[in-house]
Amino acid sequence: MKILINKISRMTEDIIVDFSMEFGSGKAAWNGYRKPEQGKQYNVEYDITDPLRWEKDVVLSKEKNFKIFMKQGTTFITGILEKVYNDGVADLRFGKSIIQLEIQGKNIPKGQYVEVKADSLEVYDVNY
Repeated sequence: MKILINKISRMTEDIIVDFSMEFGSGKAAWNGYRKPEQGKQYNVEYDITDPLRWEKDVVLSKEKNFKIFMKQGTTFITGILEKVYNDGVADLRFGKSIIQLEIQGKNIPKGQYVEVKADSLEVYDVNY
């Protein structure tokens, strides 16, 4: 997906980017061979690296559209849980992209819109 870099900051070794895109805005750790530049657009893939817990970090969404937003310094993503596998991996549809999640819990509903608390969101520059 395409994102526009609005702000760049460093936290220890990580480069943190504030970005906007067609579904809203968020904050993520940057991964790529080239350094991001403020005001430039990049094609990225998303990754949430920490395991998530059903009904705590991932909850059913009242909203029925794709969305990314910040609340109290944390990025949230609303998408559709397209597939849920037996090993705890799930595919979250976010626009035309799929984000693989590791979700702990039972009775995780596939085919539903969910809101994901993305504390460990990372973006990967795919055009390096």
